[in-house]
Amino acid sequence: WYLRVLALSDATLFSVGETPVTGGDIVRVLIILGIAFLLSRGVRHAIRRFSQSESSGTQASLYTVGRLTHYSIIIIAVFIALSSIGLDFSNLALVAGALSVGIGFGLQKVVSNFISGMIILLDESIKPGDTITLGETFGWIRELRARFVSVVTRDGREYLIPNEDFITTQVINWSFSDNFVRLDVPFGVSYDSDPHQVIEIAV
Repeated sequence: WYLRVLALSDATLFSVGETPVTGGDIVRVLIILGIAFLLSRGVRHAIRRFSQSESSGTQASLYTVGRLTHYSIIIIAVFIALSSIGLDFSNLALVAGALSVGIGFGLQKVVSNFISGMIILLDESIKPGDTITLGETFGWIRELRARFVSVVTRDGREYLIPNEDFITTQVINWSFSDNFVRLDVPFGVSYDSDPHQVIEIAV
């Protein structure tokens, strides 16, 4: 079985341009990407723990730093992994062409949401903890992801709203520059009620 594994690792499975890719190359790429993922996760966890003792504004900034660090580590790991298998970066035109075809066949929304998420992280128009209204949805930003934003409403429902919606539609951010948020709680009473007593009970 040892010889079979060696034979499989040296066997050419496919080629990218003029660069042959073997089973061993694929294993090497997976190991590099796995290490990068664990490193990114550790960095984000450390930043999250450090931000717990900071103010809300600092927490939002550190959250942005953590996300951008995550994407940077993954992108660098991809380039390192491609270099480790001897892939000539002049062949990236082939990859770009494949991506453009994929985008044309249905990845437009995925790419749009990813880019929108990067814009949201950079301009900090919304951040975790903000109170927002988007259409009929009113709630609090729980988390920003690469594809969507998690919004929790007062009744505990969690909406996963695509990032693109926060770029292309009107968003009310109740706590963009001020953390004080007024919540309207409508209620009804009988017309025969004493208004002074209603006010006292409501307060």
